[in-house]
Amino acid sequence: MVNLINKHKPKTTILVPLYERKEFSLRLLEYYNQKKICYPFFLADGSKKPQFTKGFLKKKYRFIKIKYKKFPHDKNFSFFAKKMADSIKLIKTNYIIMLTNDDFLNLRFLLKAERYLDNKKYFNFVGGLVYDFKILQLFTVSNDFGLFRFVGKHYSGLYRDIKFNSVIRRIKNFNSALSLECLFKKKTLLNIWDLAYKFRVQNSLEYIWFFLIIPLLEGKKKFLKMPSVLRQSNTFFSEGQLLPNLEIDLERYNNFVNFLIKEKNIKEKKLIKLLKDLKIFVGINQSIKEKIYKIVFTTYIRIKKIFLKINSYLFHYILLLFLQNKKKYFKIYKSIDNYF
Repeated sequence: MVNLINKHKPKTTILVPLYERKEFSLRLLEYYNQKKICYPFFLADGSKKPQFTKGFLKKKYRFIKIKYKKFPHDKNFSFFAKKMADSIKLIKTNYIIMLTNDDFLNLRFLLKAERYLDNKKYFNFVGGLVYDFKILQLFTVSNDFGLFRFVGKHYSGLYRDIKFNSVIRRIKNFNSALSLECLFKKKTLLNIWDLAYKFRVQNSLEYIWFFLIIPLLEGKKKFLKMPSVLRQSNTFFSEGQLLPNLEIDLERYNNFVNFLIKEKNIKEKKLIKLLKDLKIFVGINQSIKEKIYKIVFTTYIRIKKIFLKINSYLFHYILLLFLQNKKKYFKIYKSIDNYF
């Protein structure tokens, strides 16, 4: 299967949005460079300063194709959405899958998903089983290396096809879209990010609205019962750790629905009512219990950051010797292979 993937003419680009965290990008690219995969990468860098140069990437990762572009700083989610839309416009392949730089993609899934979309006109995205893993270490402010620990399924109980001809029935199953880790037809993914930018999304929950609804308005989803992505679920200070601080009110959600009605020219009254009634994420993190959790979690993150910085100084020279070892990711790569 590996030889087949490597000789396969790719129809998919792996789109990796970058924002700092250079060590995770290095870990990701080295993994696939060792495998000499045929699928091209598009690195969309929205960091404050460029993370790479084209010359560095070409020299260090000789066995994979990488297109790198520095975009304006992702100072808010509107800039991020524009970066993603502009990146997609530069990509030439039929299909695109997004991948954060701390996660890993199963190439067998990619090959099978491509073949499915090739033969199914009314399907516009394909997903698989998403699993979580953790990297355990408390000696640096970045846990790109350490002890690998497999956690399990990320979206337990939600995996299924969404292949109804009725748009209303598809939208009713939006919880099973799970679209952030899916392979998309290029046109659909571009529509998602173009509309998210036009709406001026303000946080990650708002752009998830577009990922849950737009693909199901435009087509169907196929679920393949095989691993697609392994997610690092405990990356220090990641975007996911900000979710407890996010809130969505009803007015903002209604603005989203009205925006969709206008942009997608939705006229069916039952569909409009359904979209308004869903109230996705409205009221999230606003219960007393959730607000207490938010305070406790924020305090924990601050203490953890201080603790990690102290440890990074105390163990500086020991870590320096360890980091010089080119095989520091060897056990992680081996563990990833076991699940793919």
